[in-house]
Amino acid sequence: MKNRLFGLLEPVAADLGYELLEVEFGSAGRDSLVRAFIDRTDGGGVTLDDCERVSRAIGAVLDAEGTRKIDGEAL
Repeated sequence: MKNRLFGLLEPVAADLGYELLEVEFGSAGRDSLVRAFIDRTDGGGVTLDDCERVSRAIGAVLDAEGTRKIDGEAL
């Protein structure tokens, strides 16, 4: 699951100029939770605005995936 999720989200971060370092997937009550750890490819420090930008882009991709399953688990 983790590798497929990373493969889905890594190009999203890269297109925005970030390196996706790690992805965690879990649950928070009835909801799914995805944590993405990023770094800037230009060597600068990651800001809150960077986190928001990547989060919105990743959220859009995950929303577009809808109920698609990755490795048997629904997103």
